[in-house]
Amino acid sequence: MKIKKSIYYKFLLGYILFALISILYINTYINYKTRKDLLNIHYDDIVDFANKFKIDSYTTSDLDNIFLSSKYDLIIVDKDNSIKYSSLTGSSENTEINIDAKDYTKKPSVSEGNVIQDIKEQSIVYSVELTYGKYRGYAVFLEGMSDINYEITNIVVLDFNIFCFMLLASFAILIIFHLSVYKPLKKISVASKEYAKGNLKYKGLSKFKNEDEIGNLGVSLNYMAKKLDTMEEDQKNFLSNVSHDFRSPLTSIKGYAEAIKDGTIPYEMQDKYLDIILFETNRLTKLTQNILSLNSWDSTSMRLELSTFPLHTMVTPIVDSLENKCLKRKVHIRVESPTDTYMVNADKEKMEQVLYNLLDNAIKFSHSDSTIILKVYSKNDKIFISVKDSGIGISKDSLDKIWDRFYKTDASRGKDKTGSGLGLSITKEIINAHGENINVISTENVGTEFIFSMKKA
Repeated sequence: MKIKKSIYYKFLLGYILFALISILYINTYINYKTRKDLLNIHYDDIVDFANKFKIDSYTTSDLDNIFLSSKYDLIIVDKDNSIKYSSLTGSSENTEINIDAKDYTKKPSVSEGNVIQDIKEQSIVYSVELTYGKYRGYAVFLEGMSDINYEITNIVVLDFNIFCFMLLASFAILIIFHLSVYKPLKKISVASKEYAKGNLKYKGLSKFKNEDEIGNLGVSLNYMAKKLDTMEEDQKNFLSNVSHDFRSPLTSIKGYAEAIKDGTIPYEMQDKYLDIILFETNRLTKLTQNILSLNSWDSTSMRLELSTFPLHTMVTPIVDSLENKCLKRKVHIRVESPTDTYMVNADKEKMEQVLYNLLDNAIKFSHSDSTIILKVYSKNDKIFISVKDSGIGISKDSLDKIWDRFYKTDASRGKDKTGSGLGLSITKEIINAHGENINVISTENVGTEFIFSMKKA
């Protein structure tokens, strides 16, 4: 995985950029905004204090006492900017003032440097012109910037600490992202590459425990791989079955045809073996037609010719047609139906194929001297037909696969010498096309029961 393309590293890079931009933001804009807002507050305070303070009401001693405990300082200068009074420690009338008092009469501002000699501190300065009383000149009110700067620093530090806490909290989010998003996605990415290589047995997602959307994606991908793996096995079985079902009759046809041609089979016995060739040819024809039918149903929906007819007109002829097979297998079919008046709506020809396939299978896999029960009954707006035998049954592992094309159980390979493995697949397709259901219940060495529904007319 390339670092520059990794979502994790993109997320981490975004996190670092967020931290750097936030630090730059705090050190510039927050610092500037805090300083500006605080100065505006102090500007308003010093203007309010200065405009309300009546200098002529106090003696020099009174002024010393007032400003000793005040956060403000006072300098009184004459029109020539010479100091007449100063509350600043260490200053006198001989001390020079470094500002022009009249420049600060409109609004307060921060001095560029120290206001008077020997006081190494910037100050907020605001001047009030004195035009009457015992003083003539300007009253300059000062507030040192050291306490204000300390206050600004405290606020910025507090903001920075809050940011650090938030950054730490967001780092926890990064860890959660790493554990709950990045790592599962990485597992899914590795698994998908393995599946793409054809390694469908890869078990990297077998213990995927996430129960969120990513977890569902992992479980779905793992399920898909298992199904594809199963389909691959089914495909191999499918090809094996098709090859077997075509090869057997072709071998017989070729062998008997060559024997007849070279005279190995005497003339008087040729009819017998020609009948075998015709029989095998018919098997191939039927097998080919079944495959073509299934393929046509895959590409387009099965065309049904629906009609309403008495159910017994379908059941009775099929049971009669299977009489010879039953005699050979020493099997008896017992029809259980409360009435012959059931009317159904279906494609009669195709439903005859369904019933014939089920009865034919039941005969093939029933034990000698056993009975097959064909039961017909009504429930709500449906007619149900059950074909139940007491034969060899179907294993649990095979139950889900009996509807697959060309699938044959091991038991059927021994007993069923003529079947193509398409009968139940065709049966399922026909039932589905009618919008009905077919179910199977089976126990090995006990028997099998197929039940399907038809729409009552």
